[in-house]
Amino acid sequence: MFLKFSLIFFLTFLKISEGILKVDIFLESECKSSKQFLQEQIKPNYEQIKGDVLLTFVPFGKSHSITNTSGIFFECQHGHFECHNNIFLSCALNLITESDLRTQFMICAMDYSTPLNHCASEVGLKIREVHECAESNDGIELQLENEKKTTPIIEMSGHVPTIVFNEIYDKNDDEKAFMNFLEIVKEKI
Repeated sequence: MFLKFSLIFFLTFLKISEGILKVDIFLESECKSSKQFLQEQIKPNYEQIKGDVLLTFVPFGKSHSITNTSGIFFECQHGHFECHNNIFLSCALNLITESDLRTQFMICAMDYSTPLNHCASEVGLKIREVHECAESNDGIELQLENEKKTTPIIEMSGHVPTIVFNEIYDKNDDEKAFMNFLEIVKEKI
């Protein structure tokens, strides 16, 4: 698991060094605004910009972990179902090695009418592997990693989704991206 994460991080670093715009999207699986952003900003514009951007999706949002004698649990803004789906998304994203397929998966997964299992199958994921991850310590570890990444960003922005360019949070860029992602990407590339 760690080796795969390290490889993805290294490949991300290489992409940034080649002049690719890195965009981190901090979201929640059951957040209407997150779904709206993916459907109205990413879906219609991705084909036009995919050679110039590297999208990273971080499903966690306004959640937090709780550790007690029974283990590690998560409380999510939109309830237990969101916690489960955030873990499922994290596991799926971790198992998908190709950036375009991760984006395709997330566009599908954030559609109100499409079951996550269908989205996983659509990009060639074995559902069993995603569920095994989601029901194991691997899923918990992925969410704990996402919590570390997300918490400082959400503390600055106060909302979900939050869009960050080249690992620097800027309130104006974040707000503009939510309304016109294509325009701000074109400004930055």
